[in-house]
Amino acid sequence: MMRHTICTLTLAIALALPPGVATADNGLKKFTDVLNALVKPPAGPKGSLIVNGGFEEPVVRDGGYVTFAPGQSFPGWQVIGPAGGASPISGNYTNAGVRFVAREGRQWLDLTGPGATTGVGVQQAVPATPGQVYDLAFWVGNVSAGGFGTVSTVEVLADGQSLGLARNDQVTPGQQGWGLFQMQVTATGRTLTLAFINRDPGNDNSNGLDAVSLIPAATPPATAPAPAAAAPAGSSALSAVETSAAFVAAGFRQRGNQWRSACGEEDPSASYGAGSIDQVADLNGDGRPEAVIVEGGTYCYGMTGQGYWLLSQQADARWQLMASGTGMMQVLGTKGTSGYPDLSIGGPGLCFPVLRWNGREYTRQRWEYDGKACSPP
Repeated sequence: MMRHTICTLTLAIALALPPGVATADNGLKKFTDVLNALVKPPAGPKGSLIVNGGFEEPVVRDGGYVTFAPGQSFPGWQVIGPAGGASPISGNYTNAGVRFVAREGRQWLDLTGPGATTGVGVQQAVPATPGQVYDLAFWVGNVSAGGFGTVSTVEVLADGQSLGLARNDQVTPGQQGWGLFQMQVTATGRTLTLAFINRDPGNDNSNGLDAVSLIPAATPPATAPAPAAAAPAGSSALSAVETSAAFVAAGFRQRGNQWRSACGEEDPSASYGAGSIDQVADLNGDGRPEAVIVEGGTYCYGMTGQGYWLLSQQADARWQLMASGTGMMQVLGTKGTSGYPDLSIGGPGLCFPVLRWNGREYTRQRWEYDGKACSPP
């Protein structure tokens, strides 16, 4: 993921492999095969659909790593992208005085591999239920020292569609620092393919990924108002007329088969993701739906990579814009005026703002990280 020329050269030599070689050598492969047979990797979160989300397989030499090239696979994962590779790596690996610790377990994945190739990543296809909303969580590791850059950026894709960029710029002296990212994704078919892509520049030779989990979103208690079914990304449970009205109320304009915000109309980049209805649900129990619109791209939303709009349908069928901004919006269980839920606005870092409806608008009410109070950056 993650300046002095000498340090950069040191890492390049340490990670470099002969062309076409996916692991360090036959001796190392035999050694890791023995370890794989003897060591049972720790399980991920209960109910997670991700296989080997902690990258504990294959077991690598303590303090070492192995590298897999695009097109090759290791338990649960396939490496994708241009030439280069991704490396399961020991949490005891050190270089240039930096400790590359794992977030959990013994190992983690370096998305830069031996050559720091931008665009290399890993993907995994999991069984899914069409229309089911899933909670995706993962940790991104950053090192700000030596030849390892200053920021780690991972792009997340679901079935080839970008969910945005996860950016960790925290500095932990002497070691790799980890940041948690959470988002929701809706399955559109019986399989869901998730991909994590290195978006660091070519001179950044470390980008960590660890503790990936995917769990079906919790069902509300029976006593709570039953929300409408969440819609697959890019579609909605609304009628065509309602969908158009919601986009217009959010300030979008239709261009061909795409809905674009004012900024989105100016976005020429390949990272752009057109506006889509991400979720439809009765969030405050008044019998009328709320809709969440999202739009992607770094041109408009920087390294966070996503904007959001929350709208509420009124008694006269008009849509009212409740909140909008840059970030990954998550509905929380706590509530404000008229039963509207609090909103966590996720993005880079380890402390997120929580917005509360006061009867007129959503305003920042507190800061939280993983459900606990935190100090804002």
